[in-house]
Amino acid sequence: MRPTALLLVTCGLTVAACSASGSKKSPMGTGGASGGAGATGGAGAGPAGAPGGAGAGGAPTMTPVDAGGAGSSPPTDGGDDVTTTTAPDAADAPAGACPAGALCDDFESYTMGTLDLATRWTLYTYGGGALQVDGTSLHVTVPAGGRKYADLIKQTADDSAVLPLKHYGRVMVWLTAMPSAAHWAINQAGGILAGTTDMTAKYSWGGQNAKLLPGYAQRSRVIGGATPLRGGGPQDGDPNPAPVDCSTPTKTETVATKRWVCWEWMVDGATPEVHMWLDGQPQTEADVVGKGTACATGPADGTWTAPKAFSKIILGWETYTQASEVANEVWLDDLVMGPERIGCPTP
Repeated sequence: MRPTALLLVTCGLTVAACSASGSKKSPMGTGGASGGAGATGGAGAGPAGAPGGAGAGGAPTMTPVDAGGAGSSPPTDGGDDVTTTTAPDAADAPAGACPAGALCDDFESYTMGTLDLATRWTLYTYGGGALQVDGTSLHVTVPAGGRKYADLIKQTADDSAVLPLKHYGRVMVWLTAMPSAAHWAINQAGGILAGTTDMTAKYSWGGQNAKLLPGYAQRSRVIGGATPLRGGGPQDGDPNPAPVDCSTPTKTETVATKRWVCWEWMVDGATPEVHMWLDGQPQTEADVVGKGTACATGPADGTWTAPKAFSKIILGWETYTQASEVANEVWLDDLVMGPERIGCPTP
């Protein structure tokens, strides 16, 4: 999209969606594989360390990591090599009005490949994950293995709401490869449970075993007497498993690779209920009302109790403890989150 106003702001308009149409150009080739995390920067501010190697583990970074290497624009027909794929042209809506009360970002108002994402988001990477802007999209890379995180985080310091308890979201997703077994997530929403000061409740939208899997977890945000920044899952050495870890595995529903997919979600904490759409089509196997169908920990019939407020929103790519056999490269674009369903961009 082509921005006409500053994004990631609460908009004062009353329209229900960005309705203009247009054509989105390909993200440009951005060079070789991203280097690993450098020295840790400040929480959402300050310089990142120099790019390191491509290894896993180590301290998380909280500022974006630029791609390393010169490289050249790769083919547009896809492929599994995380270092050589580029998303092709996608039908896309240009920047219109951000819906009333929504958070929006089309990732086109940043300088390509620089660190200015941190002016609007908190950046969190772990295990070799990396984030950068390709000029038209957010480009996310994570290596193969488990516990690989590359996240944008919007979080309040006082646990007040970023989004209402009932909200919808949409982001365009280009995924190069689907892990065969690993648990992964694209977006998450959480906050503090009523009656506590440390226990969080988090909803997640992603997959496992190459199928869609909405999830729910409760865990303490206090680790070693502190409240360090985290994505949706634990780092090595953190307390694990979570006291409550539930999901609704789907049997047939999956997300396509090597093309743009309109990824939509909804959560209503009052019910509670969770829903998903892909390319405008409801994914009914991923519907959750009250409780899910499987729990690794916690009561098997436990309600997916919402937090007091959704004070933390996560967008990116996370691969959890099960090791992924593939390195993942993901492009995210045209993000809108708000109190009404946004729908897919108009071709």
